Amino acid sequence: MPGSAMRMDTDKAGRLRLGEQLGVLSMSRKERTAIALEIGAQIRKLSKQNIASRRTVDGKTMEQRKQSRREGKNNRLMLRGLRRLMGLKKGRDGQADVTWKNPITAEIAYRHQHGGVEQSGSIKARREESYVKRKAPCPRWLAKELKRLGWQQEIVIRNKQGQAVKTIRKRRPLKWITSNMTRGEASVALYLLENRSPKEKWEIRTPARPFLGPKPGTENKFLNNLAREAVAKIKNR
Repeated sequence: MPGSAMRMDTDKAGRLRLGEQLGVLSMSRKERTAIALEIGAQIRKLSKQNIASRRTVDGKTMEQRKQSRREGKNNRLMLRGLRRLMGLKKGRDGQADVTWKNPITAEIAYRHQHGGVEQSGSIKARREESYVKRKAPCPRWLAKELKRLGWQQEIVIRNKQGQAVKTIRKRRPLKWITSNMTRGEASVALYLLENRSPKEKWEIRTPARPFLGPKPGTENKFLNNLAREAVAKIKNR
């Protein structure tokens, strides 16, 4: 997605009617910018409401994401960051952009707005950037998974000479796992318990969840209504 702003376009005739309604030619640049920002603020407000209610622009319920094993990671929190970080800034030629400062956040917003498929990187390529995460303490949700699957710590018993005599297995409580194991160690144990290997590559499919802008086919009416409200509000200041 180029840039970090998402713009909503209308057909030429729609823009012309809107221009006539606003009396663009008789307005100062400052007034046109104020109206554009007011319209942008209303679009941002409606978009935030769509995210909060988990509704798309046409009133349908957003498709839920796949259930995660991680605690607290559910659909109530979906798109929460996009809603909180959604901003508004003055664009070129009196335009207003609903935008996100962080390009990564903007890319996520674009993906949810339009949907699409993303190819993940290989584990080898991501190994360095995930180093800190792997060395972090084992999170509680992961410890619970190990407990659920019956994980046991393997303990080697040695004699006075340091030679291995026997190996025993011992169940550990959640507190011990979160205090003594790293996230990386726990993840490896989980893979072994589930008898699987980490995938090298995989596809991440994101369904379209359009939350920004008007219902398709109502763009002109939507903009005209917002324009009338914006003009009235600006004139009453």
